[in-house]
Amino acid sequence: MAGAELARLRLAGLAGVAAALAWIVGDMLLVGHVANAVDYPWLAAHADFADRELALRLLGVPASRLAAGALWAAFSVPLYLCGGWHLWRGLRGGGRAWTVPAAALILAGYALAPLPHAAFYFVGATWQAVASADPAGQAALLALAAQFHRVLEWTYFPAVACQALGLLWFAAAVARGGGAYPRWFALTANPLVLGLLAIGVPQLIGGPLSPALGAAAFNVVWLLVYLQSLALLWRGGAARH
Repeated sequence: MAGAELARLRLAGLAGVAAALAWIVGDMLLVGHVANAVDYPWLAAHADFADRELALRLLGVPASRLAAGALWAAFSVPLYLCGGWHLWRGLRGGGRAWTVPAAALILAGYALAPLPHAAFYFVGATWQAVASADPAGQAALLALAAQFHRVLEWTYFPAVACQALGLLWFAAAVARGGGAYPRWFALTANPLVLGLLAIGVPQLIGGPLSPALGAAAFNVVWLLVYLQSLALLWRGGAARH
């Protein structure tokens, strides 16, 4: 691999690491806190309110923190797109039927992610306004928040599904061989394995860090993938193209 191409590969991998870290920070700022339900009597007053768990993560923090969490991640999406190129470059040589779908799904998931991530801010800021409203105003705000939440769900699940399927396809392509990665990387890049670690370890740790780390589990998975990929491809990988 030529020096200039290797430098681009390294920079793209570093971009992926930086993006994952930025999104981890964004997740923690947005939903890394769990409020005490006792402090929000309007939750009990609206027995039909179905989003209690999410509401407790978006209440009790300044709206400026929610905005920072939304914007910090959204503006770092170009870094994730660069990181996607790094992963595709590591797969190249393994057959287009395997490499192209993996890269396309991952990049599509990254491209779809900013809207649902930012939508958490609008849902949270609206819920925060409920406490200071009169009963009629509370009903109107909850209805508005429900609309925001529907948009969040309609965009969140496709973004997560594309990334998860893309990473599964990526792991399968690595296992098939032919690219610059060793085959064992298919196991340590498998989202099912990494997801268990990213979700399970914070629960074992407990304490105030547990909800923050748990909220960022999906992007912790990406951080682990990019750190491994960067190390494996730092000198060009197992194959030279």
